[in-house]
Amino acid sequence: MKRTNFSSIVVVLIFVLGGVLHASTTNIVSQDIAVSEQAPAINQNGADLALWWTEDYNYNYQFYLRFNYAFGDLSDATISLYLTDIYSNKEPGSDLNSTVTVYGLTDGSAGESFDETAMTWNNKAPLGTALFTQDIIFNNTPIKGKFPVGEWVDFQSEELANFIMASTNNIVSFAFVITGGDSWTKYYFTPRTWGKPAKLVTVEDEVTMGSITVVK
Repeated sequence: MKRTNFSSIVVVLIFVLGGVLHASTTNIVSQDIAVSEQAPAINQNGADLALWWTEDYNYNYQFYLRFNYAFGDLSDATISLYLTDIYSNKEPGSDLNSTVTVYGLTDGSAGESFDETAMTWNNKAPLGTALFTQDIIFNNTPIKGKFPVGEWVDFQSEELANFIMASTNNIVSFAFVITGGDSWTKYYFTPRTWGKPAKLVTVEDEVTMGSITVVK
């Protein structure tokens, strides 16, 4: 009977996992309020709608957000607002165009810790530093005879992430101001007491994976 000799077999498996692992965190807004020059002494928190309006009738409107969370070293950050109940003097089906400037309230200031139940136009927090300006386009095509149900609008920039990382007290607050675009347009954002509150999504880089060698 012929005998077969088998030499030892060495199998080398090399797995290379490149790139960087990312961890994202979704932070829900802790305070949100709109203030109106049209009603400068009235706190609008009880309306349960965060109104954001263009400069119609020579009045101004500003919208404030506050987040109370701990943040690490970020590679990216996005503020998401749910836009709904849009009113405009433009024909249905038109694109509504607005230019929005996002401000970061001064770190450690009293205004950064604003109270949504007390803020009015008369005592509103200073805007702080202009972080970035962004254009938004919203189509007002009616659905079944009504305005669109709504959609998420994202605000994102490198300056936003840098501002958050510079926080020394785990509080970051922002003001949104329409600085250009179509007039005669109203925007509403669902407040934190509703089903789709504002979100701050932060992305943090984790460890870089190298090569894993398995020898059998």
